[in-house]
Amino acid sequence: MLDVIATNPSLPVIEYLLRWRHVALVFQLKPLDTDDPMIMDTITHWKTLIELAQGARNIMLSQGRLYAFLVGIYGSVARIFRFDRAGAICSAPFKYKETPSILHQFLWRLFHPRQDNCLIVGQDPTIQMGTSTDRQLAFGLASGLGAEWEQTAETRKAVRRITMTDEQGKKVTYLAFRLLFINPELFSRATLVWEAFRLDENGQSSLDERYVIKEAWREYHYRISETEFYRVLRTDGVTHGVALYAHGEDLGRGDSKHRQQDVKARAAGQPLVGADRKSGHLTISGFHNDTTKKHYNERSQVRICLHTVGTPLADFQSTRELIVVFRDAIEAYELGGVIHRDISEGNVMMARHSVSFRGFIHDFDYSFSWRRFLRKRGMRACLSECEKYCREHGKEPYDKEKPDESKVRMGTKLFMAIEILSSEVTHEARHDLEAFYWLLVYILLWHTNHGHSRRKAAFDALFTVVSWDQASDLKFSWITYPAVPLTVPGNAPLNALLEGFREALVGNFPSLLPPGPQVTHAQILALFDQALAVEDWPKDDTVLKWVPPA
Repeated sequence: MLDVIATNPSLPVIEYLLRWRHVALVFQLKPLDTDDPMIMDTITHWKTLIELAQGARNIMLSQGRLYAFLVGIYGSVARIFRFDRAGAICSAPFKYKETPSILHQFLWRLFHPRQDNCLIVGQDPTIQMGTSTDRQLAFGLASGLGAEWEQTAETRKAVRRITMTDEQGKKVTYLAFRLLFINPELFSRATLVWEAFRLDENGQSSLDERYVIKEAWREYHYRISETEFYRVLRTDGVTHGVALYAHGEDLGRGDSKHRQQDVKARAAGQPLVGADRKSGHLTISGFHNDTTKKHYNERSQVRICLHTVGTPLADFQSTRELIVVFRDAIEAYELGGVIHRDISEGNVMMARHSVSFRGFIHDFDYSFSWRRFLRKRGMRACLSECEKYCREHGKEPYDKEKPDESKVRMGTKLFMAIEILSSEVTHEARHDLEAFYWLLVYILLWHTNHGHSRRKAAFDALFTVVSWDQASDLKFSWITYPAVPLTVPGNAPLNALLEGFREALVGNFPSLLPPGPQVTHAQILALFDQALAVEDWPKDDTVLKWVPPA
C-alpha cells in the first residue's frame, strides 16, 4: 500500500530500509477519480478503505500515536483521512491541483503540533520513543533478572519512556523495557501491557522498582474506568489475590473537560479556551459517525500502573502450583465484590514473588460492580440483595433503550459460561466461577500429557469454534457427558478436583436443565482445598510446550 510516505522529521538520515516507526504520513495513490472509496459501495472500494486502515493501524501501533492522518489521492481529487480508536472520518473531496493550499496548510499544521514534546499532530505527549541511552540503561537493569530476561530485536524496539501522574499529582517517569501483551486491532481497546522500571529524580532505577503498565481505550460512556475498580478494592482493603495497584489515570477525562468548555464557549459566543489543550486521549470519530451527533461511542485512553509483575499460567512448574494459583485467584474474586466478566488466560496470573498469594486476577476492563449497581437502584449493597435481584430480573430481555450493564454479554468466548453464551441473562458470580473451570480445562488440554481419548485433537474439539451456539453446545455436552471427559494420568488429586468441579456446574444453567443447586465460591474453594491437602501430587509434571497435532 505504501505508494508515497513521509518520514518523521526528527530522523537524521533517510535510510533505504525504514520501519513503520519512522513513517509520519502515508499517501495512497489511485489513478482515477472513481477510485475514491467514499463514492461507491463495492468490494474494490472497500479494499481501498482497508488499505488505509492498515496503514493507520501500523503507524499508531508502532509509534503509540493517539490518532493518525492519511491522504488519499484519486485521479484529480484528494481526501484527508483521520483514524482513531473509535473509527475514521474524512474530508470532503478537493481538487488538489486547483487548490494546493489545502494540502499545504494540512502539512504545515501536521508537523507543527500545539502540544509540547510532540513532533507531529497525533503523537502521545506522555510517551517518548527510547534513545540509545535509554536502551543501555534498560538492558543494564533487565540483565539482573537472569533467566527471565533475553535481549532481542523486539525488546530493543520496545524501549520507551512513559510519563504518568500519580495520585499526589506528581509526574513519574517509567522506562518500559519489555512488551508483555498487545492487541493489534485498530478499532478496539488496543490494550498494551509493558514491564517497566520506575526512574528516580536522577533517572536511575533498580530491580525493586519493577512495575507493570497497562494502557487501553475504554468505552467512555458505557464502561466504568478500570482505575475506579482498583481504587474501590483498595478502599475496601482487598489485597489478597489482586494485582497491587500503584496509581492510574483516565487520560480522556482531561480532553472531555476541555471539550465541555468548548461547547459552553460556543453557546455563549465566546472564544474557545480549550482548543489548544486537547491531546487526543479521547476519540472524536464516534461523534462524527453518529447520526444523532452523540458521544456515546467514543473511547478514552486509560493507563494503570501495577506493582505486581505476574507470570503466565502456561509457565507453571507443576500442576500443584497451577492449582494453588487458581485457588488464590478464586478466593480473591470472592473478596473483591465485582463480577469480572472476563476470566481468561491473560487475566489470571501467577505471582511467584508474592509472600501472601500465588495467583491473582487483574484487568477489570469488563468488570461490573454489583455494589454500585444496587446503590444506583436504591437497594442495599449486599450479596444477598444481588442474588435476589438476579433471581427476579436475570432472565428479562436486554433493552437497548434502557441498557442494563449487568446484562451486557462480554468477555472471551473460549471461557464464557454456557448460560452467557446461549441467552441474555444477568452475568452473575456463578458464571465467572464456570469460566475458571473452562480456563483450567484449557490449560490442561494445552500443556499436560492428559488422558482424553482424542489426545491433542481434544483441544480443537472443545475450543475451536465459530459461533456462540456452537461454543454453548460443545460445553453443555462436556458438562453433561455421562463419562469422565478429562483426566491426567498419575494425578489423582487433580482428577478428583476436575470431576468435582464439573459436577458442581451441572446446576449452573437452569435455562437448559431443571433448576438445581447453583455453584458457590465456598463449594469450589472447598474442592480446591481438599485436593491441595492430598500429599501425593506428581513432582515432575512441569508445563509441556504445545505441539500441534500432525
